[in-house]
Amino acid sequence: YRQAQDSGIIQLAHEIIHNQMTMDIFHDYKDIHFYNCQAVDMMKNVTTIVRAALEQGYTSSDIQVLAPMYQGVAGIDRFNMVLQDIFNPFNGQDEYRIGKKIYRVGDKILQLKNRPEDDVYNGDIGILVEVCLKDGFEYLEDTLIVDFDGHFVEYTSKDFYSMTHAYCMSIHKSQGNEFKIVIMSILNDYYLFILNQSDFYEHFDNNGNKMNEDESREYFIRKFPNEFRKLKNEIPELKNNQFIKKIIPILP
Repeated sequence: YRQAQDSGIIQLAHEIIHNQMTMDIFHDYKDIHFYNCQAVDMMKNVTTIVRAALEQGYTSSDIQVLAPMYQGVAGIDRFNMVLQDIFNPFNGQDEYRIGKKIYRVGDKILQLKNRPEDDVYNGDIGILVEVCLKDGFEYLEDTLIVDFDGHFVEYTSKDFYSMTHAYCMSIHKSQGNEFKIVIMSILNDYYLFILNQSDFYEHFDNNGNKMNEDESREYFIRKFPNEFRKLKNEIPELKNNQFIKKIIPILP
């Protein structure tokens, strides 16, 4: 019910969960796209898609990058660091460092734990609107204020562990949210971690109006060996301006 009648998202989800996916589906529908690339090119290709979408008028609320693990060259933490400088580059706004992460006013924030006393829950997405440093009067300790659709929640040192950047998040955390453009990276590295058929299906079934997947060749060799024989002849490596030319037409 979340997608238009001519959307391929539901059909793709069904094919994946029943282990019947064919590469033909990416030619049959206009709102799902597949791009084959190696791990070393993943970050560059994802940021190319993001920049193209921003140029077309989409915002950080419209675009969501998903990945199944936090660590690695194309993990959630790395994506968030790179995407922060695209979606919310430093321009004099207040910043606050927590460990290795820098939070700045305007950042997209993900709530990681349920806080029923503050009416904010795991998976909620907000915007960091204010950094308030300890002044011994109004603020007894450093405080970050996040706006969750008009509901303002304060974070102090005891709460910092329960928040992170939301430019990229896990498939699980994205449940319950909808986005106009979803970009999902799948690498061979993920195969040995947590990515399985149901997780892949869950991603397609719960997110977005448009789907873009950057996949590693090895994952599909393992998952859909017959279809890979078609894939390797149909989809060339996408690099530089060839990649950009492929991306731009998919955005309305």
